[in-house]
Amino acid sequence: MQNENDPRGDDRAETRALVTALMARIVAGDDAALFEMMAAFGHRVRFKVLGILRDIGRHDLVVDDLEVDGMVTEAFIVIRDRAAGWRPDGGALPWNYAYRAVRARIYEVVGHRYVELDDGSFDDVAHADGASGPGSTPWHDLDAEQVLRDVARLVGDARLTFFLEVLRYFVSERDYEVVVEYLVQKYLDDPSPSQTVAGRLGLSDANVRQIASRTRRRLLNAIDDGAVDELADGRSDGLRPHHLLDIGWLGGNAVNGGDGVA
Repeated sequence: MQNENDPRGDDRAETRALVTALMARIVAGDDAALFEMMAAFGHRVRFKVLGILRDIGRHDLVVDDLEVDGMVTEAFIVIRDRAAGWRPDGGALPWNYAYRAVRARIYEVVGHRYVELDDGSFDDVAHADGASGPGSTPWHDLDAEQVLRDVARLVGDARLTFFLEVLRYFVSERDYEVVVEYLVQKYLDDPSPSQTVAGRLGLSDANVRQIASRTRRRLLNAIDDGAVDELADGRSDGLRPHHLLDIGWLGGNAVNGGDGVA
């Protein structure tokens, strides 16, 4: 219950009233209202943007004020584009209401977990022939750009970026890491990708297979249910959820190989 003597209650009411008025003007096509909202609440949206960047490991961008400013602007554009669906009595302020779409836009702009991949998160993964031991080249010793290019060949750059965005959105951090490493191993024609990933991450190979299978089912259900649609909205490359099915592991019908995942 709100304390009637708490001055924060008045502040919240004033904030809600100002936001409601600005959002109504934005819906009506008043471009000036968007800039007024940016001036009044840019610090709040900036906080959200910085949190997203930290979450995806882009600490290099967190300290780049110009890049952050640009992403804050992108976030407000997303809020504007969804203003008609916002309701003043809905509880969430606009930057919380549109948070998922803002996060999707930032993923699209900066790429997903680029730095972590660039830093060699696939340590101890064998070379393309699947060999390990003396003479094999671990990923962290390869040219990072070439590693990313090779990984992108799984589906093509744009679809891979979209896939990673969707994957990160729907699964936990641990499952994301497991699935990405698992798919890289499959791309490398590793005869036992689950064993390789299990050894690297300290899991059992059965657990790796279960995570991969569960994640695949979850993403397919999300595509069927329309839950991925919002992440696809506004993409400049025109990709839609059904394009994710171009990924053999996700869209294949047959279960093949020793790991039980298509």
